[in-house]
Amino acid sequence: MTTRVQAAENALASVRAEGLDPGVAEALLGRWARGELSDAQLDDAAHQISTGEPLSELGTEALALSPGSSIMTARGRPA
Repeated sequence: MTTRVQAAENALASVRAEGLDPGVAEALLGRWARGELSDAQLDDAAHQISTGEPLSELGTEALALSPGSSIMTARGRPA
């Protein structure tokens, strides 16, 4: 069974493998991996990003991470 943290790490690895900057995705996936965003909320934010829509308040809040906060901190490792 894949955990949320593993799924988020895999998604970011795919983004990087394509030569893209994970930017916003890392912040959103980090919050999703920690259980701060539901699947539906992550899907909504991803849709907004992919269509070029401004992020909703939820997406904007997802970017308000504390320093050092990432998927790695969701796993209990330092960023």
